[in-house]
Amino acid sequence: RSLGLREAVSQAFRKNADYITLQDQDILNLLFLETYKELPLRWNANSSVYLPNDLEAGYTRDEAIEAAASPGILHFTGDRKPWIERCNHPLADIYWEYRDQTPWRETGAQKARRGLRRALRDRISSSSRRMKRRFRELEKTR
Repeated sequence: RSLGLREAVSQAFRKNADYITLQDQDILNLLFLETYKELPLRWNANSSVYLPNDLEAGYTRDEAIEAAASPGILHFTGDRKPWIERCNHPLADIYWEYRDQTPWRETGAQKARRGLRRALRDRISSSSRRMKRRFRELEKTR
């Protein structure tokens, strides 16, 4: 409140509304453009570090390998969100492990269905196999 962010957010949005596509991220980037501190990629280990993506070349291959091998914050991005059926993220089980410690935990039947779907998907999906292979390669670099 002492920073007056409410007015700053409103102003930044009004001035840049035509260019804002990622709402919260864009506003934060505008507000803190001059005062941010860049952190190592491991503090935002997004899904693309586990499967190379030429569209997100904002970091080096070595940074991606380091972030994937030792994530500080695991950020499920794109379609690789554990609660989306087709998710093939190699660390999706971590999400379920922690979710099961909340009031929104899965029932036994839900867990069994998810496991069956994952097993079937992994047998037929080449992207799942690529992602798992990439994760095994990263594990070896630890």
